[in-house]
Amino acid sequence: MKILCSDLEGTLAPEIWQEISNEFDIPELRYTTREISDFDELMDTRMRALKSNQ
Repeated sequence: MKILCSDLEGTLAPEIWQEISNEFDIPELRYTTREISDFDELMDTRMRALKSNQ
């Protein structure tokens, strides 16, 4: 049996957060782990951005 593993988002499909950022015009949602390597900090940034743009 052979198994193929791939990072779908950003490889075979666009980064979902960048698409959401463009759709709702929230620049803070464009950040990915390239800009903020600490995943918890990245998620906190996204949550703050979403809460402030309700």
